[in-house]
Amino acid sequence: MEDAGFIIGSYVVTFAFVTFRIGQIALVGAGVPILTAIGVMAWASWAVPLLVTELVIQARNFRKHTPAAIGEHKTGQIAKAASNRGT
Repeated sequence: MEDAGFIIGSYVVTFAFVTFRIGQIALVGAGVPILTAIGVMAWASWAVPLLVTELVIQARNFRKHTPAAIGEHKTGQIAKAASNRGT
């Protein structure tokens, strides 16, 4: 499952060229000088999406390891074991 995070991150970084172009057009349309827009988007086109993706991945991992989630998982295992003994 750890590999899924690397795969998603690689996709996000690979998609940066699309983010760069969309961001550049949006910034220039908002009145930012073209060279400034290029400078900002050269960094922001990969860093911001990667940061957001990492936060989402970490939030999912955190939810999996909270005591409530662990308790629900154990309760499910206990119920499953009890039902298997009954048959």
